Amino acid sequence: MAPLDVGELHNFGYATKKKIESTFKTSTCGDLVKVSRGALQACLGEKNGQTLYNFVRGIDPRPLTPHQERRSVSAEVNVSTRIVGFCCGLPE
Repeated sequence: MAPLDVGELHNFGYATKKKIESTFKTSTCGDLVKVSRGALQACLGEKNGQTLYNFVRGIDPRPLTPHQERRSVSAEVNVSTRIVGFCCGLPE
């Protein structure tokens, strides 16, 4: 966990990473282990501070659900109109 960046943790993205970097001058889990729970809560709020405090220590109390049914499947396809026109015999 020590070399991981906070931005790579679940629920903690770019904005949180920037806030932590500006407050503690670091964003790696190994460095944040040295930060107190109170300091993290003052920076991120009570709930997020507690969650990050646990995560950097490898603690995640959420239940593991290995065979969870998938809710949705999506796919994104970007096709150039020039390619479509060429394949369909349309003028450019």
